[in-house]
Amino acid sequence: MINHNYHHLYYFWTVARLGGIGAAARELNLAQPTLSSQLAQLERRCGRPLLVRGRRGVRLTPEGETVLRHCRRIFEAGAQLEADIKAGLDAAPRTLRVGAHAAVPRAAVMRVLEAAREADRDVRVIVSGGVAEGLAQRLESRALDLVVAALDLSLRLGRDFRGRAVGSIPLVFVAAPSIAKRVGRYPKGLADVPMLLRGPDNPVTKQVEQFLRGRSLAPRVEAQADDAELLRALALAGHGAAALELPSVAADLSAGRLVRLHAGPSGLRETVWLIAPRPESERPGLEKTLNALMGRFVLGRDLVADPRG
Repeated sequence: MINHNYHHLYYFWTVARLGGIGAAARELNLAQPTLSSQLAQLERRCGRPLLVRGRRGVRLTPEGETVLRHCRRIFEAGAQLEADIKAGLDAAPRTLRVGAHAAVPRAAVMRVLEAAREADRDVRVIVSGGVAEGLAQRLESRALDLVVAALDLSLRLGRDFRGRAVGSIPLVFVAAPSIAKRVGRYPKGLADVPMLLRGPDNPVTKQVEQFLRGRSLAPRVEAQADDAELLRALALAGHGAAALELPSVAADLSAGRLVRLHAGPSGLRETVWLIAPRPESERPGLEKTLNALMGRFVLGRDLVADPRG
């Protein structure tokens, strides 16, 4: 037996989405006292407050955040169902919505998209970028079907999601020529120049910090960003040295715009993950594509191998 009134959940979702009871009442065409009464009934059913009212609107309690996550799944799935029915279930296009983590090299994302199209020539792929937290939220709410990321987001999303490592890309320490000439003997010379690092929680940053700490080196951090392209731009502009994916900087190294600071492999690698809902939660029509990606797809050797190692 379903104990919750779905109208109450929809009202709560609308209030949380719009940030206020007044705005939600106008969208729902309800009087504010009526809407407040409906929300109170939902809170009584849940046994705890879900919203804190204030002069500037409402904010969610921790319990309200939990309820909101479930509401996103329910009502965004309902919106997709309505769109499919309007288009005709058989005629509805198969669309794979892919989220691309800004830390993942573009070449790796392109390989994933190519593999998706090879698995199903009729599938339409829509790609959007973002940071890890935002992509995880959109995947959890089923606004995305697949995420390509530099970390396993399924660990934070829980048992309804699966993650799979599809390859690890070698990282190289690079710098513009003006910075490279200031670097003494590698790796000790890395302490002589500013460092461009990923965000504090990024797995690459932790690898770099461990690498330097193991050699009793303390980095002089100039900038931190999870966006690999931004770090590359900063390195090209001479702001410091960075550990970047070899495929992303290969052209810059060949043209002399960047200089590799070591002869052999650095020993550092960035793992690329695919994260998707478990099969029972997938949108209909995407089984073939997601099975191919989550089952047997791997990055090509030209992306995961260092020619010097």
